Amino acid sequence: MNKIFIITLNVLGFLLSTTGQAVAMVKLNAHMSTPPKKISKYKNSGDLYLAQDIQIPKKNISTMHTKKNIKVLKLKIALAVTPKISETCPTSIKFNGKITASKAGTVKYKILGKDGEKRWMTPTKLLKFNKAGAKQISQWTHSYHKPDTSKSLAIKGSDGPKAVKGKARIIIVEKSKNTVVTGGAATYDIWCDGRPKRKKEKPKTFYKK
Repeated sequence: MNKIFIITLNVLGFLLSTTGQAVAMVKLNAHMSTPPKKISKYKNSGDLYLAQDIQIPKKNISTMHTKKNIKVLKLKIALAVTPKISETCPTSIKFNGKITASKAGTVKYKILGKDGEKRWMTPTKLLKFNKAGAKQISQWTHSYHKPDTSKSLAIKGSDGPKAVKGKARIIIVEKSKNTVVTGGAATYDIWCDGRPKRKKEKPKTFYKK
């Protein structure tokens, strides 16, 4: 009876050891069947490491590229009109001015104007700045003719003739986001039927009692 019991224990032990080896072999084969993604070799070390087993810190992309300091182009524009008040029609109005730039560059500009409800525009002009400074714009002469009575902008009313209100502005063409523009506007009046004269006030008289 004792011999049978001992034989039974030996058989169970053999089966258990065989099963354990089989499970270990299955795990080993499963691990070896996964191909390594990449093999990296580090300096001062003869060992090879699997990339999937090593955590390599990611590089900060923002530190790899240095941001360039983008300078803002500041343009200060001055526009002058001569004459500011015209009392005849047809009339010629001259526009002069200057553009001051904060740095070197090329500036494209034109003048947009409006006589009452009638719009007008100059061709595009070019100014080249080799350095920061001011440059005069090209003089432009604008002609205004009195329209037909049916389309007249100078309307006569109970208060007499009225002026045609004119306004103009220098605008920058193809302006970039880094360009800041200030100034550049002007106004003028055109009296085609003559400017009304102000009535002189009679001097006040005081009587002594």
